[in-house]
Amino acid sequence: MKKDMKGVGLVRKIRNLFLIIVIIISSFGLVGCEYFIKEPPVEESQVEVNDKYTVRWKNYDGTLLEMTNNLSKDEIPEYLGKTPEKESTKEFDYIFIGWSPKIRPVDENIIYAAEFREVRRKYEITWLNSDGTMLSKMNVEYGIMPQFNGLQPSKASTFNYDYEFVGWYPALKPVTENTIYTAEFYEALRKYDITWNDSDGTLLNVISIEYGKMPSYNLPPNTIEWQYTGWDPEITSVGENKEYTATRVKKDYIVSFYSEYNSLIQRKTLPYGSEITCDIAVPNKLNHVFEGWFTLEGNKVYPNETLDKNLNLYARYSLDYVSLINHIQQETIKANVKIEAESYNTGFMGIKTDSFTSLGSGVIFMEYGGYYYVLTNNHVAARQEGFSHISYTISDYKGVKYEAQIYNNALDPNYDLAVLISAKDKDLYVLELATENPEVGEEVISLGQPGGQLNAVTFGEIIRYAIVYFQTPIPDSTVDFLTITHNAPIKGGSSGGALINTNLKLVGVNFASSVNETINEGSAIPIEKVFEFLNQHGWNFPIS
Repeated sequence: MKKDMKGVGLVRKIRNLFLIIVIIISSFGLVGCEYFIKEPPVEESQVEVNDKYTVRWKNYDGTLLEMTNNLSKDEIPEYLGKTPEKESTKEFDYIFIGWSPKIRPVDENIIYAAEFREVRRKYEITWLNSDGTMLSKMNVEYGIMPQFNGLQPSKASTFNYDYEFVGWYPALKPVTENTIYTAEFYEALRKYDITWNDSDGTLLNVISIEYGKMPSYNLPPNTIEWQYTGWDPEITSVGENKEYTATRVKKDYIVSFYSEYNSLIQRKTLPYGSEITCDIAVPNKLNHVFEGWFTLEGNKVYPNETLDKNLNLYARYSLDYVSLINHIQQETIKANVKIEAESYNTGFMGIKTDSFTSLGSGVIFMEYGGYYYVLTNNHVAARQEGFSHISYTISDYKGVKYEAQIYNNALDPNYDLAVLISAKDKDLYVLELATENPEVGEEVISLGQPGGQLNAVTFGEIIRYAIVYFQTPIPDSTVDFLTITHNAPIKGGSSGGALINTNLKLVGVNFASSVNETINEGSAIPIEKVFEFLNQHGWNFPIS
């Protein structure tokens, strides 16, 4: 038995030695392992033999940090080395939080691995204005899009530029590192307010215009009173807020004053609202009263009317009948004569055997060489058919008789005109000839000796121009041109009488009247045809 017990003890000693060698070899083989390796269990008999333990402290990557040896059973191990560290990545920082497994009393050889908590890393974000002034600074976690939380950056305007914030440089992106962002601005020409006012201060418009540009604005439209001339002050290129005021002057109008015959008397340039007066004396018109200045449309213009347009004004006169009649009675009537044309035959010793006397009127239109020249009608002065001789007697306005004769064979049925001459024994009146035909509507006066009556005077006006057709053809009156039709009453005996205008000038020679007594119309040879006739018999009158 003793021998056997000794053998058993030797076997145990060899086994324990072997286990110790295995443990030592195993401990060297486990260096750098991240996880602890639990020792194989040993029998109670082994613990009794080996009661000291080893603790190995390793970092997260298996790196041995420290080893604690010869720890007794149930002794609590303590790490005495430098605090484990784990290198930060761009995204994370790592904070040591303890050991895995949790530290406990020793009952075996054991490995503790350092544990770390992962903390998302923060970076410094700096915000700068364009001039480098710091606006803000903040820490922002990795991967987060940074946002500027302050007031929008601004840049002071210069004299010619405004600046508009447009973003950051570099462009914003999720955080991966410390970053400086600088405000960026868009440079725009600065705009200034240009104010446009009417001359009375009324606001027309306010327009924002870029620096350096030349502003412009249409002047207000001219009115009948005002004419706009420009802007005050003078317009210059934009460099500041500025006001311009329209300038204006009273609008000028041209007023022309004409005589009734369209001869210019005066032309004036007057500002709006001026008194409308002619500075030159208005020509007098015989037997007429000046009524005032009239437009072509017949509207009278008074001096105190507001001048608001160009005007052509014509002198207008009204007939002064009292003065006219007085003048006719005292002067013009002396040109009016009665004509007796006696056609006759003679017999033995030249004694008249039979005769026929035509009565008519005439007008003295010329004095020359001691003779008066008298216009009358051809049908008054022509020798009647069936007679071989004719003699003429004229009676003046007082009834004094004078012998007369045809001048230069001046008889023409186509004009129904004739010229007589009579020696000047007394001072009579020579009627002035008008230079052109009268117009329709013009006032006229007939002079004549109707029915042998002396010095008949009637008034009327020109109605029209027309060709006269006789019910029975008259060989001594074959007029086929337009003649004057008027309503100044005439009757038989007025043929050859004067038709005069209110200026007391001859405008026609009466030659016919209506056979219808209800129609008060007479006809006269117009003065321009009288000129044609006279020019064919030695005169030289201008013809229109």
